[in-house]
Amino acid sequence: DGDRQAGFAVRQGTATVLGSADGATALPSWARERGFASGIVAPITAGLDTLGAIYVAREDAAPPSLADLERLETFLGLTARFFMATRRHSAGKPETDRLAQVLEEAGRAAEPPHREPTAFAGVELDPLTERASVAGVVVSLSRTEFALLYSLAGASGEVVPPDTLIRAGWAGAPQPGPNAVDVAVHRLRRKLAKAPAGQGLIRTVRGKGYALTPPQEKAVAAADRQAGAPVAEGR
Repeated sequence: DGDRQAGFAVRQGTATVLGSADGATALPSWARERGFASGIVAPITAGLDTLGAIYVAREDAAPPSLADLERLETFLGLTARFFMATRRHSAGKPETDRLAQVLEEAGRAAEPPHREPTAFAGVELDPLTERASVAGVVVSLSRTEFALLYSLAGASGEVVPPDTLIRAGWAGAPQPGPNAVDVAVHRLRRKLAKAPAGQGLIRTVRGKGYALTPPQEKAVAAADRQAGAPVAEGR
């Protein structure tokens, strides 16, 4: 709707904390006028398609916790799949029990493929809960971002080409745009950087794809840069 807070959340592709706490974005005027003091605004996305934005506001001035953000992003992931399923059903003829069929389809779409927990370069991933941590620091990721990071971690430092990442992050979804992987990796890097050990974790290998860089390799790469040696550049 063009609102500054919602527009920022949509552009960033992640939930934004609202309120007066340090680092928070100011509440919109309509929320303050109704007595709210804090909250969250987050985009509703399916892959990289934005379907809308949602505000969660409350009278308590305490900023929302990381657990609050994770619960909201999980809820929005289910909401987005429900919207997409509803859209597909609406394009056809009416069904006698459309809601039940849509819920069933959305539930099937919400089930991730069977994957085992994995860890590499300080990144630990639990596919059952879609929980990611970097050196023990939990990082909140969307389903697409988690799938991309899981694919990179599973390669154990080897380069993963873009088409493999597309199959991992958009399985069963319409083919994304040509720069979808670049945009998603950019968002993923920004979220990983919130953890002290997450800076520079993903490197770009021009013309080939992306790879996770273990901490010791990051130190060597930094030393090579200082010495003037050519290295793969990150976005």
